[in-house]
Amino acid sequence: MNDCLTPSLRDIEAAVCARFGLTAEILRGPKKQRGIVRPRQIVMFLAREMTPLSYPQIGAHFHRDHTTVLSGERRIRFLMTERPKVAAYVKECRALVVPREKQQARALAALPLVTDNSDTNTQTILPLEREGEVVSAGEACATAEAGAAERKLKPEGVN
Repeated sequence: MNDCLTPSLRDIEAAVCARFGLTAEILRGPKKQRGIVRPRQIVMFLAREMTPLSYPQIGAHFHRDHTTVLSGERRIRFLMTERPKVAAYVKECRALVVPREKQQARALAALPLVTDNSDTNTQTILPLEREGEVVSAGEACATAEAGAAERKLKPEGVN
């Protein structure tokens, strides 16, 4: 895999968050509801598939043990064979992952994925960049799910 085209864990996390209408903080949080755990497991599965990260490195990102990552990866692999809907979710998330150049990924890793605008009661999702064009995460998953309708999405540089 080419180093400059390898997506980061945050790229994968952003794609899954966009697909399921979650924030990165919720995904990394302690909640164990199925609607949060499955997307978290999908991130873990895709991270093992698309990045050179180890189980402990992925686990540290989610504040979990490496055995939880191993279990999540195995669970998604099993569910993909048993339930076509889960396989479709993984395929949609894989399509939303946008690899970034290494320097750009490092710069974006320091930024929060979602910022709250408490005065207007909205959230702004940071944009994804694909071959020179800027695409917000909501635009990228508009065909997958209309869950972004509750949030006000803004392009880069707009307050």
